[in-house]
Amino acid sequence: MNRALPSVILGVLAAVACSSSTSPISNIGGHWAGLSQVDTAGSPSMIWQLGLMQTGSAITGSLLCGASSDPYSVTGQVSTQVMNDSVTLYFIGAGNDTARLTGSVRDSSVGLVASGHFEDDAVGQCLSGSGHWTARRF
Repeated sequence: MNRALPSVILGVLAAVACSSSTSPISNIGGHWAGLSQVDTAGSPSMIWQLGLMQTGSAITGSLLCGASSDPYSVTGQVSTQVMNDSVTLYFIGAGNDTARLTGSVRDSSVGLVASGHFEDDAVGQCLSGSGHWTARRF
């Protein structure tokens, strides 16, 4: 993997976090790239790809985490708020390993961006432990 890729993604995500608008969000479906960081000092960041479909407030899709070829299934809900949409997603992997992500989605000058917190009790999985995540729809 190109070592510059995490730096490029971090740069794009940091720039996105600094700009926002109050445009209503009609659908968060599409292809997303994300970055998660466990709260434990010295833990590596994890890059992931996410494909989402939205029907009403229900979210479904799949996640590829890092270099893994085993996808996680994704289910969740989105609810409209005044300034952004709140989202709760569940990433369900092998052996029913389940990571829970909560956060918000907003429109920005570069498109939809999302960020929040995650928790997963399983050790050695895509999102082990707890931490923060950021993502952008492409």
